[in-house]
Amino acid sequence: MTWQPTQQLRLNGTYNAQIYHRHTDGTTVANITIPRLDAEYQLSRAIFIRFVGQYEAQYQDSLRDDSRSDLPIFIKNTVTGVISRASAVTSNVFTGSLLFSYQPVPGTVAFFGYGNDSNEPLMLHFTGLRRQADSFFVKLSYLFRM
Repeated sequence: MTWQPTQQLRLNGTYNAQIYHRHTDGTTVANITIPRLDAEYQLSRAIFIRFVGQYEAQYQDSLRDDSRSDLPIFIKNTVTGVISRASAVTSNVFTGSLLFSYQPVPGTVAFFGYGNDSNEPLMLHFTGLRRQADSFFVKLSYLFRM
């Protein structure tokens, strides 16, 4: 969904979901949910701000041989050689990023950005978010004219 209430403000939201079920008993094998929001604001001709927030929630049930024996599936790690059961896995990661852009004249631009990754134990609750990684960046560009 895209919404542009003014010339300066643009909002874009998406929601992707994939759910896989077993044919034999209908139980959920995997569930991937990714809501995303992009918000952009043009303060002036030269100044631009953008926020992107994305939440990626993944769940995979313990794998089993559903077609024949209904026994658990084991996977061998090719690096360590360890054999382990394909157990249930859950991952809930929120990624947020903020970008500030300043373009005083065409060909000259400065970008300043910040990004953050956080995760939590429960899907889409936003109450137990724990910060995992922060990132900052600066990009400066100048066009030399002869």
